[in-house]
Amino acid sequence: MDTEKKIKQWQQASLIDQDTVDRLLAFEKRQPAPKKLPLLLMIGFIFFSLAVFSFIAANWQLIPDGAKVGLMLSLMWLFYSVAYFSEKQAFGYPLLFRVIGLAMFGATLLTVAQTFHFPLANSFLPWALFLAAIAHYFYWRHVIYSVLGFFFGAAVLISFVPEIGWLEWSVFIVIAAAWFYFSRTFASLAFSWMLLFASGFMLWILVDYNSTLWPIWTLFALVLLFAIILKTSSE
Repeated sequence: MDTEKKIKQWQQASLIDQDTVDRLLAFEKRQPAPKKLPLLLMIGFIFFSLAVFSFIAANWQLIPDGAKVGLMLSLMWLFYSVAYFSEKQAFGYPLLFRVIGLAMFGATLLTVAQTFHFPLANSFLPWALFLAAIAHYFYWRHVIYSVLGFFFGAAVLISFVPEIGWLEWSVFIVIAAAWFYFSRTFASLAFSWMLLFASGFMLWILVDYNSTLWPIWTLFALVLLFAIILKTSSE
């Protein structure tokens, strides 16, 4: 066990005595072993899932519009429920199930847009995924949600091209700045900072300014924001 190796290393480094070693080992032996899904069961679940998705894809055009949306919502909540019980009962990979649930959330929105013929250009889809990824980060504080937040935030910025309004740009700035301000890890700070910096390039579309200095002004604004955050956090 890794725990036993670490305890032995601490003992060899004279950080703990033999009595402490015995008590730590006794404590670890009393802990319940993590539950793991049998390999054959996991393989069977994967093949069953593939069969279900193949059947749905083959009969997609025959499924009523409302049933399509309901089906995708059901799959989304199924994966979030599995993630919840996976974490509570210590089996499987809760993070993987939540990421799949987030993907099913995006698939649900895409199904709604396609079913009811909503335009995908400049749509709510990247915004919803961006906000959902950030919400996942603030609730579970895992780096994978920072990566997804950056990816979907970049998708929002790309959707601004070739036209962008002051309202959309301002809302994006507020969301990205709030993410930057409340970040606790380096990855989250870096990704939110990059989104804020990239949003400065959007000003070329918004403002009639014949110069290439927008990135420089964006850096000045970010340095000022960073100074305000450091001052606020120190008080």
